Amino acid sequence: MRTLRSLLVLVMLCVGGIACSGSKAPAACTPSGPTQTVDLKDFAFEPACIGAPSGATLTLKNTGSVMHTFTVTGTAIDQKLEGGGDGQVSLAGIAPGTYAVVCTVHPQMTATLQVT
Repeated sequence: MRTLRSLLVLVMLCVGGIACSGSKAPAACTPSGPTQTVDLKDFAFEPACIGAPSGATLTLKNTGSVMHTFTVTGTAIDQKLEGGGDGQVSLAGIAPGTYAVVCTVHPQMTATLQVT
């Protein structure tokens, strides 16, 4: 019983640490060119290094079967896509810079957005 209680406390601490962890700084990357479409699938963004000019519109395609979000930290962009769904996000008003992108449903799913 004591081992079970200790295991339960450990699991709660781990889950709490994941849920409470703040957003990390965006990873450095060099986009291969302007990105027009971002795929959300298999718990990853493709490409993981997204490059686009300010004011551009990105097409989002959730090619998986579970819901994901395309959330750009430090901005109002927070697009939810059901499994198999498509969407668009506008970068209008987004200042040039490097931003972290995360799926708020699956926080291990990250990318970097470079706005020029």
